[in-house]
Amino acid sequence: MEIASREKPTGLFRLGTDLTQTAIANQTVDNLSTPGGKNREEDQLQKKREEAYKNFWRSAELRLSNTELQSFKKEWAEQVEKSKAPFTATSSVQNEIIRNPDKETVFEKSLIFIIYGAKSVLLSRTQAELGKIVQKYDLKDAYGEVFQLDQFEVGGAASIKIGGVSLNDLIDKDNLSPASAYRFSVNAQLAVLKDAYKKILDENQTALTELYPTITVGKVKLAVGAVASSMDFDLEHFESFIRAYLPKTTDEEAKLIDMARTMIVKASKFRRRIFNTIISPASHDFSALRDEVENYLTYEDDDARNIAMMKLGLNTPPKIIIAYRRARELAQKDEFYATLANEIKDLIDNVSQAIPILTKKNAVSIMKSDKYTPDILPTLEELRKLTLSIEKESPKKDYYEFSPQAIIDWGNLAPPTEVGLLFPQGVHSKFRIGLHYQNLQGNILNLVVSFDTKEGELDWPFAESPDDPEMKDVRNTIFVAAKSLLLEIGKQNASELQERQKEKTTKLQTSPTTNPNGTKPRDEIQYIPRKKAAKLKTQRPLTPIQEVLTSEIFIPEEKRVKSNIVLPQEDKLREVMGDISSENQKKITSKIDEFNQKGIGTFKAIPPAMYEGKPVYELKSGKFRVLVIQTQNGNGDRTNGISKFEIFKIYPRDKTYNREFRKKMMN
Repeated sequence: MEIASREKPTGLFRLGTDLTQTAIANQTVDNLSTPGGKNREEDQLQKKREEAYKNFWRSAELRLSNTELQSFKKEWAEQVEKSKAPFTATSSVQNEIIRNPDKETVFEKSLIFIIYGAKSVLLSRTQAELGKIVQKYDLKDAYGEVFQLDQFEVGGAASIKIGGVSLNDLIDKDNLSPASAYRFSVNAQLAVLKDAYKKILDENQTALTELYPTITVGKVKLAVGAVASSMDFDLEHFESFIRAYLPKTTDEEAKLIDMARTMIVKASKFRRRIFNTIISPASHDFSALRDEVENYLTYEDDDARNIAMMKLGLNTPPKIIIAYRRARELAQKDEFYATLANEIKDLIDNVSQAIPILTKKNAVSIMKSDKYTPDILPTLEELRKLTLSIEKESPKKDYYEFSPQAIIDWGNLAPPTEVGLLFPQGVHSKFRIGLHYQNLQGNILNLVVSFDTKEGELDWPFAESPDDPEMKDVRNTIFVAAKSLLLEIGKQNASELQERQKEKTTKLQTSPTTNPNGTKPRDEIQYIPRKKAAKLKTQRPLTPIQEVLTSEIFIPEEKRVKSNIVLPQEDKLREVMGDISSENQKKITSKIDEFNQKGIGTFKAIPPAMYEGKPVYELKSGKFRVLVIQTQNGNGDRTNGISKFEIFKIYPRDKTYNREFRKKMMN
């Protein structure tokens, strides 16, 4: 169905969903298996359940007193009544989502699979509650067959194992390893893509699956559809869909949606852990995850390998660029990263139509020659001085557009079709250059380069880093073009200032002063200024290049990272953690990962404290402090400007936490 004003996911999310859910796009929840076979098996299963329930209630009547039996039946009936709610809620939610099946898109179908997966998890929990009631009345042994049959029929999809992990595990277990979560995600996506479920069916073989193979296939398809969809869906997109389709919900529908939301949140959490682990070779989870990745990279199928890459958390342009740059950085030390960099490069080439991630080959297409050595290369300091001059002359103007022919020196770049320069929020120490290219065939390339002259940083949407030796020529010519643009702005401002001064002089010369007798002109005496109504500002439509410059651009977060704390090997990590609880250890490790990947956290030197003759730094993590010193080769180990630190102590902060206490601890 068309969403009209509703928000639609775009870009890589859309590509990932289309790529990995080909099978979902051609099926619905209602036709997950052969109808005829399913109906026959359902009849057989129903008869078997009825027989099992007769035996169960017969056993309960023999074992329990009348009072206990009545109490047991009441609790049982209340729980069974609750179990009806997910069925009703799922049906009504599906009806709201699919109002026009003929126009139903892959996103609506994915959303429905998530909802059905959530229903399966809720029903699985109902079975667990019934099990508690049975155990309370000491009927566990009599309940065994009933439980297996009910769990198989109503909650089966949630317990289907995919690479050793189920939907229930996704919801319940926070300690899933990145390798397990990755295998779970990739296997589900591959099963959907290839419409191949044998591997998962073999993993879930039981006496019941052999008796009811058609029903089992349906449950496996539902499980992999729910996993594939939830692993692709972003929470923001999920919320926008829910607002669009279900602005009002009943309590039971809200519970169902909340469980679906939990599935997506959990999937996002593991996606982040997988990403952080694969770019952190020092992590204790890295080795197992690397083994899983290497296994999938042996696949000859391009789509399968692309899925293996995307499931590493490479679902947004910044993540793809960060991972690619990190892999290239480590490729000289580890052959695995050389392979990974090549695979990410292939992924970038495959998604370039959906997401404009540029590579060196794009740069070559807009360069006049392969090599370029300018006579004098501008520096960031020189650009900073030019921006300061512009700020003084025209502090209120934040956007400039140019005629490409007006620029004196494009360096080695081919002149673009359109060019613009933006000072975001009027901050002149930062500026963005936008170059718009369009050839005769209609192919478009937009290049946005961001400068921060105060921090001395440059970034762009190329997968390769600006510091990459292979991009030296591109970087040099962009600096030359940037200087030319800033000089052109200076000329424009000087010309405008001259025009304003000229107009002011003309007005002064032509304005009346006094009459010959010394009195003021009559009109001037009678003039009483009136307050003018504020003029409504008309929104001028943005030019294509201005729209590109003012839109959100994906600059890798890695550039904000100035320091990295290297996690020690597992035995050493246990030593520095000491008697800290496992829960707090996870929080500390997570905080270190966040600091390493995003630069988030309070990290500072604590003079005059020294350890092994080196200054001591600390990272705050809740009530704990992670004490570190620079690595042995720390002064020279500044890859991409990132300093490396090693941990020597982690301890809780208490009332005695002060400078003297810290000095004492470090001696």
